[in-house]
Amino acid sequence: MVEILLSTYNGSQYLSDQIESILNQTYSNWSLLIRDDGSTDESMHIIGKYTLRYPSQIRILDDDVKHRGASSSFSELLAASSAEYIMFCDQDDIWNSTKIEKTLNSIKRIEAQSPNCPVLVFTDLVKVDHNLNQLAASFIRDQKLYTDIISNVNKLIALNVATGCTIMINKIAKQYVVPFPSKIIVHDHWLIINIAYYGKVFFLNEATILYRQHNNNLIGSNYIDIQYFLKKVLNINIQFSKLNILQKRLKFKINIPKILLYKLLFTIKRLVSN
Repeated sequence: MVEILLSTYNGSQYLSDQIESILNQTYSNWSLLIRDDGSTDESMHIIGKYTLRYPSQIRILDDDVKHRGASSSFSELLAASSAEYIMFCDQDDIWNSTKIEKTLNSIKRIEAQSPNCPVLVFTDLVKVDHNLNQLAASFIRDQKLYTDIISNVNKLIALNVATGCTIMINKIAKQYVVPFPSKIIVHDHWLIINIAYYGKVFFLNEATILYRQHNNNLIGSNYIDIQYFLKKVLNINIQFSKLNILQKRLKFKINIPKILLYKLLFTIKRLVSN
């Protein structure tokens, strides 16, 4: 069984499209666990309609707490999941029909080679606008991310290369990542850092999702130029806060000077690359 974790907040505009793309998957042995974070739009009405139509597959996690934020909401969802395989889902994208099937096949291949090992698989994305017009065929290339660093924890701390809505983990991985530490550390970054250290991370070099960019994105793509990095420099206190939280909450040692060096090197490389 694959359980898909969906956190929603005022996402009614695109929510039905996302759920329909899950219903249209070639792999059918899945369940969808949804937690709403206090929406004031039609999100809960839409979710209610789907839970009535598909009660055996779609259910709501109701904890009566509002405005936790995306990472904390996903942490609650993950804690409530007992599935063998777990995926993370945004409220405004479109999943390719083979997304679950192909990601699951990848994770099972790794498990066959490394039994009883925590595993994380992530994929590429097609970046699209709010009307699903293609903006970039590869999000990984568009954002100048380097997937060859996935076995180096310090490099992964310096540069997060995994997008949460493409991630699948196995059940064993859950014990290494729950709970998520802070709103400042996004859940996908926390996941890949820990699983890279304790287990195996694999990049499936295929776009399995239409990654919708619109005005209400909480986290989206960035235009990688000098202004982007100047903004990072001006918010350097946030970067140090993240490193401080990671140093305190990770159960293994990290090399802060090395991470800062990698950040500098990645910044230069991303700026000068075409």
